[in-house]
Amino acid sequence: MERKTLGFLVVAIVLLFLLISYRPETKFTSVCFSNVCITAEIADTPAKHSQGLMFREELEENEGMLFVFGSEGIYPFWMKNTHIPLDIIWIDRNSTIVHVEHAVPYTGNYLLYSSNMPAKYVIEIKAGFVENNKINLGDKVSIEL
Repeated sequence: MERKTLGFLVVAIVLLFLLISYRPETKFTSVCFSNVCITAEIADTPAKHSQGLMFREELEENEGMLFVFGSEGIYPFWMKNTHIPLDIIWIDRNSTIVHVEHAVPYTGNYLLYSSNMPAKYVIEIKAGFVENNKINLGDKVSIEL
């Protein structure tokens, strides 16, 4: 093999390895309800919003994903390729819970879940969390960003 071709192959392999191993920075934060705090992975870009918890097979207790939006709005969620049953909590700009969906399953259908009230944040967490921790509409949430 020529030296030039070998050099090209080495560069191509290194670039391919870097591309495959690249992971955007994953950020976490603490989200606290009246009697419990969770560790939440932050989804704060359109790409992370779209990916959400897709393809995850498990979620630890008191762990979830916090979706952060630039402004308040109506943000529907669908469970495409989400294999974990979830509770979904919508929170407005004043850190008040405005809507909750309980035990949202993946059914193979593209069902949308949404709040009728504007929200700035949405939390996805393991199904049963809301009921087990007695979380209600109107409760305040502390989000450390």
